[in-house]
Amino acid sequence: SALVLMEGLSDRAVSLEDYVNRSYLAGSPDQKNPAMLRLWQTLTTRRITSLSDVTLVSMLLKAHPEHREQILIRHARNMSIRDFKTGQFIINGSLVSTPWEALFEPQLNFRIERQNSGPSFVRNTRPQPGEPPVYASSSSGAAGETSYARIALAPNLSGSGKVLLLSGVTMTASEAAAE
Repeated sequence: SALVLMEGLSDRAVSLEDYVNRSYLAGSPDQKNPAMLRLWQTLTTRRITSLSDVTLVSMLLKAHPEHREQILIRHARNMSIRDFKTGQFIINGSLVSTPWEALFEPQLNFRIERQNSGPSFVRNTRPQPGEPPVYASSSSGAAGETSYARIALAPNLSGSGKVLLLSGVTMTASEAAAE
């Protein structure tokens, strides 16, 4: 969640490379505004998560109490590429909130993408007859919005385990994928 706020404040997307080498933590969006500097400092030093992440963990623990000791919770900022070579993982979020998804995107037919700092969408890289190449959220007025989520199971980086990717083009869609 902190990363999403930082991207909004700095008006720049954070790539996996920026995330891994922590270069996104440098600088601040507004050096003249003391409140903005304090907020930026808080975001760079705290491990902040969303209610949807906590809800997902709660659902997992309730659904599998016998595996409680095997379920480890790690903040995305504490992970490294090496971690994804062994074991099983669930990555909840999107490329915006969890750049680790970029490690697995090339293996997937349905990829979550974003236009610069614009809205995210799902790209169908190999559309079958009758399938659109892009699935984008659309507002349908007061009745609601159509949005898209992706649930994908991919091998970890060594092929010895699995990674479950739960992503949406909006926060609501991400929460739906987790549910």
